[in-house]
Amino acid sequence: MELLLHRINVPSKTTLKRVYFIYDAHVGAFGCDHDLLEKQVKHVLNDDDGYCVLGGDLCECINKKDRRSDYAGLHPMFKDNCNNLLGEQERYLRNLIKPLADERKVLANLLGNHEWALALKDELNITENLCTDLDLPYGGYSCVIVLTFRRNKSDSRNVLIHAHHGKLGGRSKAGKVTALERQSHNVEGCSVYVRGHGHTKIMAPDSRVGIAFAPDGMPIERQRKVALGASGAYLKILEAGTTSYGEIAEYKPTDLGAIFAEIKPFASAHHDYGKDQTKPQVELRDLMV
Repeated sequence: MELLLHRINVPSKTTLKRVYFIYDAHVGAFGCDHDLLEKQVKHVLNDDDGYCVLGGDLCECINKKDRRSDYAGLHPMFKDNCNNLLGEQERYLRNLIKPLADERKVLANLLGNHEWALALKDELNITENLCTDLDLPYGGYSCVIVLTFRRNKSDSRNVLIHAHHGKLGGRSKAGKVTALERQSHNVEGCSVYVRGHGHTKIMAPDSRVGIAFAPDGMPIERQRKVALGASGAYLKILEAGTTSYGEIAEYKPTDLGAIFAEIKPFASAHHDYGKDQTKPQVELRDLMV
C-alpha cells in the first residue's frame, strides 16, 4: 500500500476544498460515456478548490489476446486502430488527464483490476506509464492520502483518505456496503474510505465526519468518525448495438459519474460548553454535473 503526502495551503477558516473520485472509466469499451467523463474532468479542472483521485480501471485494457476481446465491444472511436488498441486508449487518457496533471490536481493515480491484469499478462502497466509521463503520484492498488491543510505556520489540520480500487463485495448493494465497512476496519485511522470497482454509488449513512453547527453555534449532529463511499463509473452495461461481457455476466446497470468529498479543514464554532471546536468536517456528495 502506498502512502502519499500532500500539503495544501488554506487562506481562511471558512475555505472549502473538494476531492473528486474518478473511478472506472473503462475507456475503449463500447458503453464508455466519454462525454460525461470529459465533462466531469473539466469540472474538476475548473474548480479552483478541487482535487481528484484517479481510482483505476480508467482504461479497458483488453487486447486481442484477452478472452473477453470482441471487436463489437469496442467503442467506435477506437475501431479504426485495432492494431494499436492499447496505445490508443493510453493516448486518449494521457490527453484527458494532462491538464489535471499540469495544474497539480491529481492526488493519486491508482491501478484497477483491468490495468493490473494487463500488467501481469503483458508486462504493460499503463497506470505506471501515465504516472511517469505526467508526473502523477502513483497510488498502487490501494493508498493512504494524507492531506495536511495549513492556514498559517502554526495551524494545520490533517485529513486522511484511504483510496482503494476494490475487488470483492458481491453484486448486491448490501455486499458493497459491507466491503466498505471491511475496508475501514482493515486500514484504521483514516477519516474517509472510498472504493470503486462495483460501479455503484454509495454514500453510507455515516458519510459526514465532524460536528455540524447551527447558526447559533449549537451542535446539531454528533461527531462521526469515518465517511464511507463508493464512486460510480462511466461504463454503460446495457447498450443497444453490442453484447458486453458485463451484460453476459448479468452485471447491475451502472451508476454513472463520480462522488466527491467536501472538506472544511478548519470548521469552528462555539458549542454549549463554551469551548471552541476546530476539527475538519468532511461530507460525501454526488457529483451532479
